[in-house]
Amino acid sequence: MKIKKPTIAELLEQKGTLQGMYQELLIKTDNIRTEFAKAFSWTKKDRYSYNEDRVADYITPTWEQIFVELGKLLADKQWHDLEDRVVAQENEMFNLKEQIKKEIHPNL
Repeated sequence: MKIKKPTIAELLEQKGTLQGMYQELLIKTDNIRTEFAKAFSWTKKDRYSYNEDRVADYITPTWEQIFVELGKLLADKQWHDLEDRVVAQENEMFNLKEQIKKEIHPNL
């Protein structure tokens, strides 16, 4: 079985198609990263302007910055979940103490 070698015209056509797809993907990834910047309120710092009325210019963060921030949010969520569980346990212990006082030792 012979493998057909592509012609130069076919290769150039494939190259053009791939370059177009690559440009589309670059635009999409920039849009996604800008949306993350909007969600995290990452704006460009303009140290000479104190005008609050102007529209914010968002930075285009790297994927590493985005993943670090998402990791921080996940860690914070886990901490708050743990804190909620501790508060629930403390409330349950308080209720048990009150129940013991009423039923077993009313003089305490």
